[in-house]
Amino acid sequence: MIDLENCKGVQVAEHPGSFRLFTEYYDAVKSSVKRILDKKGGDRATVKAFGSIFLRNALNNLKNLDRLSPVSALKGIFRGESALIVSSAPSVEGYIDDILEYSDKFFIIAVDSALPMLREHGIKPDFAVSIDPQQRISEHFLGHEGNDTIHIFSIVSPPAIVERYGGFLSLNSH
Repeated sequence: MIDLENCKGVQVAEHPGSFRLFTEYYDAVKSSVKRILDKKGGDRATVKAFGSIFLRNALNNLKNLDRLSPVSALKGIFRGESALIVSSAPSVEGYIDDILEYSDKFFIIAVDSALPMLREHGIKPDFAVSIDPQQRISEHFLGHEGNDTIHIFSIVSPPAIVERYGGFLSLNSH
């Protein structure tokens, strides 16, 4: 209920007696307020840092709309199926042999940064998801054939990648 768009700050009035009696309650409230303020601050920082890139990519991706389907078209199609989401986290290397061995038992959904590692191990993802607006994301697609992969992009994804691979489009970014 706090209008974070128009307020210039938040001040908490402390009542020492209540803090001593209801420590857990006030800790939970402080944690919740901090989380909300951090997210809002992060959202503003993201818009300030990437806003022009988001807008430019979105406008340039409009020319690709005829080659793309809405991501909502995938809703329910794979219900009841098993899937594994692969990111580029350092811990994934320890599971690569298992992913390769059992890859025929589930769909592999790869974030774009995992594509080089999967390719290096001969694993072709069923889906590749790319939502970051930065042009450097193109590096993840170097050597990616993509013939058997369904691609899902954000409206703010780099237009050259969207144009090359086509697929599905989400109107959301991060």
